[in-house]
Amino acid sequence: MQHCLAVALLEGHLSLDHFTDNYVLNPRVREIHKKITMKVDPEQKGRESIFTEYSTVIIRMNDGQEFQASVQKPKGSIDNPLTEDELQNKYRDCCSKVLTSESIDKSFNMLRRLEDLDDIGELVDLLTFGLHAGPNSHS
Repeated sequence: MQHCLAVALLEGHLSLDHFTDNYVLNPRVREIHKKITMKVDPEQKGRESIFTEYSTVIIRMNDGQEFQASVQKPKGSIDNPLTEDELQNKYRDCCSKVLTSESIDKSFNMLRRLEDLDDIGELVDLLTFGLHAGPNSHS
């Protein structure tokens, strides 16, 4: 969590690129890691699920000033879903190291209408680089 908070402070967002050795070992990021402490709110001990918990972040400045924000429902949960753009951006980020931009767009659109597809062979081919060798393979 310290790394996620450090990156969010530096970059304003998180992506898979922020979890590479090069980025994790970045001196600017490491310096912020040292300034982050985490504590469990005693009221949350014993809760069964992350979805019944909340998170509070308090930032204390050198001059003593504090900034605080709480999140009751995690982003991406049923009660706080990603927007269509956020979902597409997250999917693109997750796939960008292994799929072409065209394959990402096509597979995303297919996944968004998965229940309407007559045959998922083309989707499987896109996601397995055409290695799908089933009887209805589209490679």
